[in-house]
Amino acid sequence: MSENLRREWSFLTDHAVAFAYIAKQPGSTVGQIASVTGVSERALRRVIADLNNAGYITRKQEGRESRYSVSPDPTLCNDRSRESALAGFLEALGW
Repeated sequence: MSENLRREWSFLTDHAVAFAYIAKQPGSTVGQIASVTGVSERALRRVIADLNNAGYITRKQEGRESRYSVSPDPTLCNDRSRESALAGFLEALGW
């Protein structure tokens, strides 16, 4: 397959990248997360809504900005419906 026909991909999803950044930098805003992760603000708003609705992160309104932090003791369900601590995921990333 030609080099220019290959689709670029990333090992971690935007959800994982955003979650990991929020864990490392609690109180971050969408703009801060976007500037560091390279995920667009528009995409991040959808990702953050998903993470918030699932209970992985919490939102705190400060003036006109929302700030995000990881929920206490979040768990991750894999495709076999077993739960594993997200702390292991973050620890594996060095955070």
